[in-house]
Amino acid sequence: MKYLKYIAVAAMATIGLTSCDDFFDTTAASSVSTSDMSDTQIQQLIPGIYNNFSKDKAYRNRYFMIGYNTDIEWNSKTGADAQLTQYNMTTANSSVSDSKGNDLWGHLSRACSDAAAVIDNGEAYGDKSKMVIKHYLGEAYFMRAFSTFEMVKLWGDIPIVESSTEVSPLKRDRNEAFELIRSDLKTAIEYLQWSENSPTAQTKTIGRASKQAAFALLARVDLMYAGKALRPDNWIVGGGSSWSVQYNVKDATERQGLYAEALACCDSVIEHDGNSKLQSSFEDIFKFLCQDEMSYGKSEFIYVLPFADGTRGQFLNYTSPKSKDAQGELVNMNSGSNNSTGMIVPTFVYDFETGDARKWVTIAPFYWIADKGSGVSTSNPADNMLAFPGYDGTSKIVYQKKQDINKFYLGKFRYEWTTRSITSGDDGIDIPIIRYADVLLMYAEAALGSVEGNAPSNADLTKAQTYFDQVRTRAGLATKTLTMADLVKERAFEFCGENIRKYDLERWGYFDDYMKNTKVRIANLDAHSGEFAATQDTIYFKYKRNDAYKAAGAESQHAYEMSDIYGLAIGETGEPAGGYDKDAGWVKKNFFATKDEKTETVTRYLPTYTLYTTDEKLERQHYWPIFNNNISASNGSLWNDYGY
Repeated sequence: MKYLKYIAVAAMATIGLTSCDDFFDTTAASSVSTSDMSDTQIQQLIPGIYNNFSKDKAYRNRYFMIGYNTDIEWNSKTGADAQLTQYNMTTANSSVSDSKGNDLWGHLSRACSDAAAVIDNGEAYGDKSKMVIKHYLGEAYFMRAFSTFEMVKLWGDIPIVESSTEVSPLKRDRNEAFELIRSDLKTAIEYLQWSENSPTAQTKTIGRASKQAAFALLARVDLMYAGKALRPDNWIVGGGSSWSVQYNVKDATERQGLYAEALACCDSVIEHDGNSKLQSSFEDIFKFLCQDEMSYGKSEFIYVLPFADGTRGQFLNYTSPKSKDAQGELVNMNSGSNNSTGMIVPTFVYDFETGDARKWVTIAPFYWIADKGSGVSTSNPADNMLAFPGYDGTSKIVYQKKQDINKFYLGKFRYEWTTRSITSGDDGIDIPIIRYADVLLMYAEAALGSVEGNAPSNADLTKAQTYFDQVRTRAGLATKTLTMADLVKERAFEFCGENIRKYDLERWGYFDDYMKNTKVRIANLDAHSGEFAATQDTIYFKYKRNDAYKAAGAESQHAYEMSDIYGLAIGETGEPAGGYDKDAGWVKKNFFATKDEKTETVTRYLPTYTLYTTDEKLERQHYWPIFNNNISASNGSLWNDYGY
C-alpha cells in the first residue's frame, strides 16, 4: 500500500513557500517568521519540493529516458523528442523547453529553490531537538542535493542555490555544485533516520529520503565527481571556452579521498541493511516496483521518485513492452496510451553470459496482442493449436507476438505486473533512482579505485569480491575474479534501462569510444560477421500458457508468453536441439529481415536503426544546451559551451 505520495497532488498547499515562475527569482523566500516551527508546518513544506517533479516536461513524462542511447539501451522517439537522446539537441528544443519556464530547467531550478526555503526556515525556526523536525529538514537537504545533481548530469556547469534569499543566477563551475551536493548529503545523513526509524508511516517508504538513501546517493556523487567528464578547458564567462574530456578532480590523492568516502557510505548501508536487502529474484525487483511495493524492508530499491497511483507519471507508458494492441485483454492494461519507446540496443542481446537470469527480464523480444494467433499463422488454425497449448483455434487469445530485432523492448517494467488497472497514460509507477545492488557494485568499484586504479587505503578487496559475486550469484552466474573490465560489463547487465549507463560511461571516460564501437558492432551483427559470425536471422521459441496475464472478463480464451527462446545468443545457429518440430510446439520466425514476395526485395531492420546522429555531435554534446528562453531571462548570467 502506498501511504502517501507527494507527487500525487499537482498543487498541494504549502506554508509560506513561494516558487518562482522565472529563472531563480531572487526574491523567493518563505514567509514563515515565527520563533517556533512545528512539525506540522515543516511537514507541509515538503510537498512543494516534490511537486516540481510532477509537472509537464519534467519527470512525469520526459526525464526517465533522457539517459538512454548508450551501448545497451535507446529511445525510439522521433522528431524533437529524438533530439533528447540522439545527441542532437538544439537550444530551442520544443520538447523540454518552454517560454514561460515550465520546463525541466525551470522545474529542477524551482525544486532547488523550494528545498532551500525549507532548509533556511527549518534551520532558523525549527526545533531540531524534535526528531520529526530534524528528519524533515534532512529530507529537504536530500532533495536539494538530488535536484542539483540531476541538473549537473543534464547540463554540467549550472547556477547553484545555496540560500533561498541569496541566489546568484551566474553559471558556475560544477565543482562548486558537487561540493554543495556533498555538503547537503552529509547534513542529510546526520539529520535523517534509518528508514525503519522514520518518524511517520508516510516516511517509512522507498519514496521518501532516509539515511540509507543519503549514504547511497553520496557514494554515487563521489564516483562521478572523481571521474572524467566533458568540461571547458578554461572558464570564459559568456561562452567561447574550448573543451575536452578530463577529470573533475585532477589529483590522484583527491580521487582516492572521494573513493574512500564512497566506500564508507556503501559500508554504512551494507552493514545496516545486510544481505536481506538484495532481492533473491531479479524479476521480483521490478514486479514489486510495478505493484507499488513501497516498504523499504520488502523492496530492493533504496529510493524512488514517488508518483500517485494512476494519476500522475507516465513511466510504463514509455518504458514497458508495447501492450496497446491487447487493451482490455491483457490484465490491467485497460485503456490509455502506450508509446513504448524504451528499447534494447540489438548487440546487447548477444552480450549476456549463458544462463544469466537477467536477460529475459531485461529484454522483451515481443509485444502483446490479442487476436486468433496471427503471430504464428493467419491461415492455418491447426498450426496455432499446436503452438498455443489448450487453444481451440477459433477464439481470441492474448499473447506475446515476436518483434523485430530493431524493436526489442526494455522488459523490466510491464503492465501485466501491476496490481491495478491502468486507464490512462498516467500510470503512477514510481521512477527508480537507486537500489541495493548498486551499493554493492559501487563498493567494488571504489575499492578498485575505478578505471584509474586510485584505490583508497580503506579498500577491502575481499569484501569487494564478495559483493561483486553476490550480484552475479543472484543472476545465476558463477563467481568471477573482480576486475574493473568485468565490473563495467556487470553494471550493464544489472542496470540496463535504469538511467545509469550513460553517466557510468561518461565518468569512466568510455562514452565516445563505446558509442562509436557500438555502431561498428551493429553493422557486424547486421552482416553476421566478426564476433557475430555465429548468429542467424531466425528465432525459434515456444509458448507457455499463463492465464494470470488474461484480464478478468476478457474475450480472450487464454494468455500465452514466449519461452525456450533459441537463436538470440552467439553460437545459437541452425535449429534447436532435437530440431524444429511444430508438433512439439516450436514456432519459427525471421526477426532480422522481411522479403517482399512480389519484388523479391529484402529489407533488413538494422540499417534503419539510429543510435546517434554524427560523431562530431556525439563528441561535444554529452550535455544538453541551456535553452534560449532560459538564457534570455538570465540577464547575461547564463551561456552555452560545447559549440551550441
